[in-house]
This record gives sequence, C-alpha cells and structure tokens, in this order.
Amino acid sequence: YFARGEFTRSLAMIDRALMTDTPYESIENSDRIALLRLKAGIHFLYDQPEEVKECLKRAQTLLNSGNVISAPYYITCITSLSLWCEGRFFEAAEHADIAINQALLAGYSSISAPLDAYMVLARCQLELSQIEKATGTLTLIMEKAAASQLWPWFYMAEGTRARINITKGQIPQM
Repeated sequence: YFARGEFTRSLAMIDRALMTDTPYESIENSDRIALLRLKAGIHFLYDQPEEVKECLKRAQTLLNSGNVISAPYYITCITSLSLWCEGRFFEAAEHADIAINQALLAGYSSISAPLDAYMVLARCQLELSQIEKATGTLTLIMEKAAASQLWPWFYMAEGTRARINITKGQIPQM
C-alpha cells in the first residue's frame, strides 16, 4: 500500500499488525520496529512531527525485548526523521548518514532501503544551503525509488528538486 501511495490504508494495516491483544506473538519486535519506521515515514511525508516522534518512542520501547537484530538501523532512520522535524539539522544529517552506511553494509533494498534517510539528508543539505549536494541526493533518491517502485519517495524527491530548480530560475525545465 505504501509503494502506491495509499497512506490511509497503509496506516490502518500497520496499526492492525502492531496490535498486541493476542496471546500469541505473530511478529517479532524487529518487524514491529520496521513497521513503525514505515509509519514514521508516512507521517514525515505528511509533515506530522508529533506522530513521527511518537513512532520513535514506541520503537525505542520495543528494543528491550525479543529479536531486534536489524532494529538499530530502523531506529536510526526514525531518529533522523524525528530530528529533522525538530529542526536539529546537523544531528539529523549525522543520523541519516549513519543509517545510509548501515544499509549499504547490510545490502538493504526495496522497502528496507534508506530512502527516508536519504530524504532527510537531502533536506538537511538544502537547509544548510548545499544546493548542489541536495540536488544530487534527490536525484539518487529518484533513481533508487523508481528502481524499487516506491513512488512516495520518488515524488517527494522530485517535488523538492523541482522547487530547488524553480528558485534557481529554471522554470521552463520544470
């Protein structure tokens, strides 16, 4: 649902998967944290900082038990989203860079790829007036998102890149 931009349906299905009113655990905490990362990404795209922060808090509470092997990567991604929402751009960029390196080392792709971290990095570069770096990062996001058919990240990157080009006076190209 996320890949097609069906965010309402995505959030409903994520919340359904995260319900814990059954005596039998159907998913590991690492999977719950991954779902919270996806949920945080949706809230980030909607510019809902409080919801992103809540996803981070919930994910951090899940770190204390169960199988959490890939959880540090997911937590780092959510942390970068949350820090950006708080306007802490240097820290957000640092966490995004860490998440990107973790993903590259582990070979994460598709829905697990660090597209959210790349988006945070691009937005931080933009905030720090590193326009060319931001444009390069946004182009990279578009390539990776198109290859994985994760259209929300593609269109967010494309929209941000379009705004950059418009401010540079490149209106006919846009």
